[in-house]
Amino acid sequence: MVPDIERDETPWVRLDYKTPPQEAKKLLDFFDRFVVGQEKPKEKLASKFLMYKHGLNKEDKPAGVLLFPGPSGVGKTSMVKVFSNFLFGSPKTFTRIDCAEYQESHTIARLLGSPAGYVGLWDPDNPDPSRKGIEPQLSQWNIDKFGYQASVPNEVKQRKMRLTEELGKLNQKLQDLKDSQVEGPDDEARLISAFNLSLGEFKKFQAEIRQLDEKYPYRPGGYPAILLFDEIEKMHHEIVKVLLQILDNGMVTLANGKQTILRNCFIFMTSNVGSERLAELLENRGVVGFRTRTVEKIDHLIYKTTLEEIKRSKHFPTELIGRIGKENIMVFRQLKEPEIRKIIDMQLEQAWAQGR
Repeated sequence: MVPDIERDETPWVRLDYKTPPQEAKKLLDFFDRFVVGQEKPKEKLASKFLMYKHGLNKEDKPAGVLLFPGPSGVGKTSMVKVFSNFLFGSPKTFTRIDCAEYQESHTIARLLGSPAGYVGLWDPDNPDPSRKGIEPQLSQWNIDKFGYQASVPNEVKQRKMRLTEELGKLNQKLQDLKDSQVEGPDDEARLISAFNLSLGEFKKFQAEIRQLDEKYPYRPGGYPAILLFDEIEKMHHEIVKVLLQILDNGMVTLANGKQTILRNCFIFMTSNVGSERLAELLENRGVVGFRTRTVEKIDHLIYKTTLEEIKRSKHFPTELIGRIGKENIMVFRQLKEPEIRKIIDMQLEQAWAQGR
């Protein structure tokens, strides 16, 4: 089941990482178990989640939008995986768009589907399975499936799985009976009886699956979801327009004209833009008096420098930065030696636990 994310009307308390309310502390503690350092991104994501949970986010926008710039290996993607684990019980329950695979304009078809008249046009209503086409990554079901599956009790999912397996076996049995050679009247009567018995069981299992589906109906766009654009700077600039559409109104129009609703979806973007300049700063190159700066001033300088690099980058048009919002750009810092040691210790503990 999805853990405690039903939206409610209880009073909103502004999040303070030093003294967070109990509700926020639950999420922050969960982050701390898996992500070392990066306190500000943790706090921001927890704040976004609580605003969504309390119905305080804009209803015509995605549930939350965050850009995570920073060097490789500092926890950007891990943060998304941990959030996925918190929401749905697995670090793999989110839709990931590897932007390195979308460097050509024609690859937009993978996201939205093939245009009308082209091979592969997605037509989910076509009764012929061979002519349904290729389902795009941003179809409503691909966005919703993890949230919907998490909303259905495990025992119900297991029961449906067993029923589906039995239906497969019965379907094969019915086909075998249908193809059997009749060697006489008695044999024909036996085959008809066996066929009718199997057909009755088949219909019975089908009816039970329908009842379960009616009890836990799928509501398109009605589930929390996570969508990650990994290394957003590698995506073709024409495809960035798809992202702008999503950030604008929490929806996107597919090539077949159908719309995907993403207003319960948390949108994450990761980027390595500005990492080299940030590394120079942290190595004390080109900044007079860097060693004497306070932590707060260093954090501000890191944010300011990264933002300047993002603005300067051709991969981040002004309208994209505007849709994201500067306040939603959370810079991930290079890990310090004690943090790296802690990560190694955590990984060793996990490996030890898995090996026992």
